[in-house]
Amino acid sequence: MSMHAVASLMHAVESFARAAGAAHRAWKGPAYEYKDVPVLLKDVRLVDVEEERTRAEPSDIKLENGRISLVAPAGELDSRGLKVLEGRNRFALPGLIDCHVHICGIFITALPGISDFRWLLRQVYLNHRAQLQSGVTLVRDMMSVLRVSLLFKSLAEDACSGFPRVLCAGPMLTVEGGYPPYVPRDQFYQRVLGGPLKLELAGERDAVSWVDRLAGAGVDWIKIGYQGALFDMARTPLSKPSARLFRAIADRAHHHGLPVAVHHYWLQDLKELLELPFDTLEHITEDGEIDARTLARMAERGLPVTSDLEQSAFAHEPQKFLHMIEEGKSNLLPRPRGDITRLLHEVAAGQDIYGLKPRRKIMDLAFVRDLVFQKMRNLKLLADSGILIGAASDAGVHMMMGILPEELCRMTEAGLSNAQALRSATIDAARLLRVDDVGRIKAGYRGDIVLYENDPLENIAAVRSPALVMRDGVPHTPLDR
Repeated sequence: MSMHAVASLMHAVESFARAAGAAHRAWKGPAYEYKDVPVLLKDVRLVDVEEERTRAEPSDIKLENGRISLVAPAGELDSRGLKVLEGRNRFALPGLIDCHVHICGIFITALPGISDFRWLLRQVYLNHRAQLQSGVTLVRDMMSVLRVSLLFKSLAEDACSGFPRVLCAGPMLTVEGGYPPYVPRDQFYQRVLGGPLKLELAGERDAVSWVDRLAGAGVDWIKIGYQGALFDMARTPLSKPSARLFRAIADRAHHHGLPVAVHHYWLQDLKELLELPFDTLEHITEDGEIDARTLARMAERGLPVTSDLEQSAFAHEPQKFLHMIEEGKSNLLPRPRGDITRLLHEVAAGQDIYGLKPRRKIMDLAFVRDLVFQKMRNLKLLADSGILIGAASDAGVHMMMGILPEELCRMTEAGLSNAQALRSATIDAARLLRVDDVGRIKAGYRGDIVLYENDPLENIAAVRSPALVMRDGVPHTPLDR
């Protein structure tokens, strides 16, 4: 590709960023009626996931400047000068938090080409919308091309954007021959346009340099890939960062005040990781039962773990996700919808999982089909050991956005109580992400509230159908639907 063509594409992307920002500032959709306006949300039933009970009497919630200012028994607050929303005795839960998502994912089984730039930013826009519409008001994006991730994080700062707030990590830090091996090195034009997706570090100096650059760019987390084998029957080995390189990354990240998240899947990797410095463990060990000694060490370290049951379930029950797409629940544009549908049909036919061009096997279906059940057993062991769990969809690769409610339902199938599942997406998720003003409906907290027709403490399936989603005091789903 010529430098002139690259420059032209850079100009196009920069123009999109400026236009998108201007459009968000200028757009006066329904949500803007509530921008900077005090709101009174009347007659809601507060679901208290800490005490595992729903208050019998309805409450009113006053929201000012995007935050909850008062919570009182219904009828006690003066509504004069406030914009009133009728809650109609619906059940109120804090906004959900998705602790691990790839919100800038474009769901295609090959790396994007030049022509894909015509639609991919639109898909990322739809991803963000789908998350908020599902009740998710905060996400942590855990591997996306840097510039696109930061662009949408900036757009999401507007409470009227229709997006959840975003914490981002940018690219994954790995080594040559390390995870994820199915993501080739960026082409020059891809890195120029969107920034890196993964960084193969050459050594400690390179690690420090890149952490400095990411910190300067404005990421919120640093993510390290640490996986010792492929998803195949042969368990083909992968390279992993050495202990010295890992410590160099973590030490520099902590120097900048950035927490470190680590991708893992295998039990042996987990045991090695427990001797290394990091802050959150991404995904649940899936190739064997976590032994009592390892569980005790995790609990001793206070090491939080994010779930990802639903993204593993696609290999076991592809028809479920095909049905969701056919019902129009996926928010996918034609190209990614076609790619994901084809992948799911192949899995349903018993074929191994392929991607890229030329086609390359990514997973042996016989190896991954039933891993979700081992993860479910390990999730219950983690919960019983008192280990903090943050709910996560891991959507954005082969899973459509907005499936965190499905994740919560599957967590209860694994043996967690409804209250435990709900805490993992509210209070516990906030603790895991180190955000101290979300996860509760309480004075001083952000005005992130989701209303449901039924009580999710009684029936977890209620979370699949939010009646109203408020983010920073701004409603985004009509109460009258």
